[in-house]
Amino acid sequence: MPFYNHMTEYLKANQTIKLAFNPGSWQLRGEYKNIEGIMSQSYLVFLNREETEKLTNFQGESTGRERDLLIALNKLGPKVCVVTDGNAGAFAYDSINGKFFKVGVLPVDAYERTGAGDAFGSGCLSALIHGKTLDEALLWGTCNSASVIGYTGSQKGLLRESDMTVWLERAKSSGVSVLQF
Repeated sequence: MPFYNHMTEYLKANQTIKLAFNPGSWQLRGEYKNIEGIMSQSYLVFLNREETEKLTNFQGESTGRERDLLIALNKLGPKVCVVTDGNAGAFAYDSINGKFFKVGVLPVDAYERTGAGDAFGSGCLSALIHGKTLDEALLWGTCNSASVIGYTGSQKGLLRESDMTVWLERAKSSGVSVLQF
């Protein structure tokens, strides 16, 4: 994969750049060696639970072993690992600060789940770009995902920064919070 090789070399030469990576199904179906360099140079990685289990060759049932799963993903290189888990929410590991986080989901009726994970990732990343902490970013991701599943398609319902205050209040009033575990 010439692109990944070039990107890996560029990141090695430019250590101040923080890459966020969300491998798609095409990258995950291929051999791991094709994305190994990018994974090792990524600052932040977003995956769902099944993708994480496959990518890390996680042995046995991972339910209840979220810390172990995150540590296995972290060993591939990313400093911050975020794993979405459908109706169970998401969990994350910030290896720089040694903190594990878990966030639930907003109790909304899903019209369609297409794009929920991508909406979570883009909401989370947007918060980090805006200087929010990882736990705040997880709530932004949760809110963005909750909004998107109320519509058909993967883009309608994506929140703007100006929408976030209302959605964060909805999360708070619904009892959705980020916990360290």
